[in-house]
Amino acid sequence: MTREDIIKKVESLEGTMDFQKATALHIYDLLTDPARKHHRVLLADEVGLGKTIVARAVVSLMREYQREVMHDDFFRVVYVCSNINIASQNIDKLGVEDKLDINVSRLSMQHFAIAKKDKSLNQRTPEVGSIPEVIIPLTPTTSFDFRSRSGTVAERSLICALLENLDEFNNEQSRRFLSGLLQGNVYDTTWTNWLNWFRSETLRVGQNYIDEIVIGIRRYGSKEIHRLIELYQGAEQSSGREPLDLTSALRRVFAEISLDKLKPDLVIMDEFQRFKNLLAGDGEQQLLADRFFSDHNTKVLLLSATPYKPYSTLEELTENEKDEHFSDFKQVVGFLEGGDQSLKKNFDESWMSYNIALSHISRDSFDVLAVSKKGAEDALYALMSRTERFNVGGVKTVRPILPVTAEDIKSYFQARTLLDMVNEVAAHAGIRSVPMDYVKSSPYLLSFMDNYKMKEYIVNRRDKVKSQVWDLLYLPSKRISNYKEIPLSNARLQYLYDSLFTGGFSAERLLWVPASRPYYVTHGVYSRNAGFSKTLLFSSWQMVPRMVSCLISYSAERLVMKDLLKQGRRPGSYYRSDDGKSQNRYGANRFSRIKDEDNPLLYLSPFLAGLYNPATSLGQDIKDIRKAIEIVVKEKVAEITGRLGIPLRGRTAVTDLTILMRLIEGETPEILPERFGEDSVENLVSIAIGAPASCAYRIKKDKAFARSVADFFVKMFNRPDPALVVDATCAKGADNYIEAILEYCVEGNLQAVLDEYDHLLEGKWEDILAQGPLEVNNLRVEMQRPDQKIEVRPMRNHLAIPFTTIRMEDKAVTHTSALRRAFNSPFRPFVLCTTSVGQEGLDFHWYARKLMHWNLPSNPVDMEQREGRVNRYKCLSIRQRLGELYSNLPSWDEIFDAARMEFKRGDSDIVPYWSLPDDFPDDKEKLVERIILEYPLSQDQGRYERMKKVLSLYRLTMGQPRQEELLEMLANSGLSDDQIKRLMINLSPYYREKEAPCLIGEQ
Repeated sequence: MTREDIIKKVESLEGTMDFQKATALHIYDLLTDPARKHHRVLLADEVGLGKTIVARAVVSLMREYQREVMHDDFFRVVYVCSNINIASQNIDKLGVEDKLDINVSRLSMQHFAIAKKDKSLNQRTPEVGSIPEVIIPLTPTTSFDFRSRSGTVAERSLICALLENLDEFNNEQSRRFLSGLLQGNVYDTTWTNWLNWFRSETLRVGQNYIDEIVIGIRRYGSKEIHRLIELYQGAEQSSGREPLDLTSALRRVFAEISLDKLKPDLVIMDEFQRFKNLLAGDGEQQLLADRFFSDHNTKVLLLSATPYKPYSTLEELTENEKDEHFSDFKQVVGFLEGGDQSLKKNFDESWMSYNIALSHISRDSFDVLAVSKKGAEDALYALMSRTERFNVGGVKTVRPILPVTAEDIKSYFQARTLLDMVNEVAAHAGIRSVPMDYVKSSPYLLSFMDNYKMKEYIVNRRDKVKSQVWDLLYLPSKRISNYKEIPLSNARLQYLYDSLFTGGFSAERLLWVPASRPYYVTHGVYSRNAGFSKTLLFSSWQMVPRMVSCLISYSAERLVMKDLLKQGRRPGSYYRSDDGKSQNRYGANRFSRIKDEDNPLLYLSPFLAGLYNPATSLGQDIKDIRKAIEIVVKEKVAEITGRLGIPLRGRTAVTDLTILMRLIEGETPEILPERFGEDSVENLVSIAIGAPASCAYRIKKDKAFARSVADFFVKMFNRPDPALVVDATCAKGADNYIEAILEYCVEGNLQAVLDEYDHLLEGKWEDILAQGPLEVNNLRVEMQRPDQKIEVRPMRNHLAIPFTTIRMEDKAVTHTSALRRAFNSPFRPFVLCTTSVGQEGLDFHWYARKLMHWNLPSNPVDMEQREGRVNRYKCLSIRQRLGELYSNLPSWDEIFDAARMEFKRGDSDIVPYWSLPDDFPDDKEKLVERIILEYPLSQDQGRYERMKKVLSLYRLTMGQPRQEELLEMLANSGLSDDQIKRLMINLSPYYREKEAPCLIGEQ
């Protein structure tokens, strides 16, 4: 391919911004440079700037390179990431059509997947101008680490089916031995089904494949085969762990066989800092990784905003003065150099010169320093690229000083007293004190501290201590059953509660986030909650997500129940309805007596949907819009009822409303009612403006799509929690549930909400509609009864949910993907509580601009990674600010186009999609919020100030040993702010091109 072809290809990439295109071109140049021994590049763009999108562009360029230059007939991409959540989110974004399921893509199984793919390729003709391709997701812990791990049932059954082809195991008795050894804890039927499936599938792939595998087994697994034969023949007894150890060893053998066949063209390692031991380490795991990276034809792209530890204090230096930061930096650079002595020499000399110049920094030596900095920058640029936002003005810090309440103190006192009492009866004091941060992080510790040693220690001995009421260590079962208020007893939890339910916000009444740019003016709960945001909450402790999700969801439900009681309703207890017998919750299955064909929420009337056009009524009061539509509807209804001789009298039955809609559409129902209600026109107007089917039809003009969206909402409103909200919020009440839903949808500006969501989805609704509304999750929680006995009761999570799993099981993958999609939708949940699991590589920014640090992380890297979850492309903060400024424009495409024209001002496309300029004309109330929850006199206050300083100087000190000394020298150097700014390392292809002839994007 010519240079012009490459540039043209880059510029044609859809959905890729100018700075991303420039970065992709730079990476392509480094990956295809024939002068390099190894082709390894690091993409270190700041968190949230779309490294996956750049990777997708690189994939597109490398696909063409493999086809046109290397004349390859099969393009293989391997995507390595740290956990299942990142893999399931990003694998679809990389632009490779054919992908392997993350659940069956273990390295030990790739030989089988590749053989199947090769066979299918031989049976079809690829399209002209393309080559077959596949992307293979791997995670290090499941693909490279085999220590004491049994793997999945799919892995073991495939291994068993292939081992049966060895001459040593070709009879029925030896096969039963292999099957028993590898079955593990799987049910007999499940194991048999898997084993039989792989037996038939390996035969279907072909005998040549089986013969190759047998050769591979003998090459890499001679020791394991010998041991299997010994065990089968009964020469020696196996130890208790030997079956597991042998299984682990066999998985490694088959992984080595896979490496012989894998030969990826491009390896993408996402957030690789979590598994750097693959780059440089020792042991069996490293031997496998070395083989993985050793092929000179394999291109490697590392992705990480924080590829090495950003800062070391003098106290953090080890006794032998080993600077962990600098060692980390050198490890990454060494891997990127890949043994290329020319690259290594250039880098070492340039970096040494820079270090020496920095050590003599002063105003007089600045010019020398600037030259050496440029040399070091160029040497680093030959290995990596990094683009950052031009400013950080889109974030505001909220640092409330939390009051220490009597309940905080009492909670600690109870925990301490109980631990002391347990220690008195224990043989020895196993745990001497209650960690203060536990009590600062959670009330009701013993209800939520599952899998904590302290709780296990106390619970195992509690029956030996005298009976007491530990009202702040266990949740009170009876109060929850009766929807009574529970003391929050924790200042952090109280702050979150207040931010959701007081001070202007009433999240308990919302079923979706208010539109960033509402189409019309309303006067109810959604207009009062304008600017509302979901909250992403990070904690260092596993108990916090459980606690917050249960207590915040309970609080929301209790507040709504309280309002229903004021209206004279009897909604029953938290666990049972008020008759004391029925297990059905209040509001559940409201549509159970209505057939789908009779439900007006599921019927689409294109005539009614066409009566409302948002673009022609932007900014109007909803009352005026209703009046205008009412004129047309009234005329239509009068024509129909007059022609049929059906009077308007009383209220409209739900099924009659559907019949009237069918008549409007020209259908002829078999049975007509004796009358239609006097409220028919009012309800039809609501259907025209806010019915889910009408709103969806205006988006795509597709009846099937409109029905699918309507079905989504019917499922949602058929659940108890939305029913409670609608009943408590809308005047029509439970006796007119469908009419109340329509009133709620109109008040909620549903059309604007769905249009905004459609813009973010880019019209791709398939997964959302297939998944349906997120199921309410129940957590089993220990509570204390009035008689002081402990019982386990379920608590519902709906307004807030925990996100803590990284397990590989199918069920866990499905659940975490559903949680992620739900939080990135306008609908509930409104609070997602997580730990380090949600810290890297995951997107939570579509409807959340509030990032709450329940506990500060120990490392500045983690701080940046956390905040990058919400400060991303077209995030809620950007949309809310633009929506307010351009409220006169009818679509989000037009809004972003207008903002780009007005505010880009020669900068990159970071404006307006990631950042807005400091002079953006708004009141700055809708910035991304960094919420630091601090107690008075807490050490967190000083730690946060240090973290801010570290992150602001990260680029300047990149790769420098003894950074604390360097920062002190800079502070005392006498350099001006402009000079210090000129010392910042610039590794951005886009901004470097600003200083030279440009090839990509607008300048």
